[in-house]
Amino acid sequence: MKTLYLHIGTTKTATTSIQRFLEENKDVLQKYGYCFPDSLHVYPRANKRRNAHFLVAKVWDADGSRNQSKEKEYLKRGYSRSEPHLGHTIM
Repeated sequence: MKTLYLHIGTTKTATTSIQRFLEENKDVLQKYGYCFPDSLHVYPRANKRRNAHFLVAKVWDADGSRNQSKEKEYLKRGYSRSEPHLGHTIM
C-alpha cells in the first residue's frame, strides 16, 4: 500500500527545517522506501524546496477567484512524480 505524507505548515511550524532534513537525507529515505520528489516549479531566488509556498498563487485567476481546474492539474502532475515509486511519498 502506498502512503502520501503531507506537511502543510503555517508560518513557524518548521516547514523549512523539515524540507531541509528530507533533502539532506534523500538517499537514506529512498533506501527505506520513501520518495521525496523535486518540486514541479522553480522560482528564481527561492530555495527549491520552498516553491510550494509560491505555487499557491498559481491557482488563482487574475480576478482573484480560485481556479479549481488548475488545482486539480497541479495535484495530478505532482502525484505523477511519485507514481513510479512503490513505497511512501513525502510532499
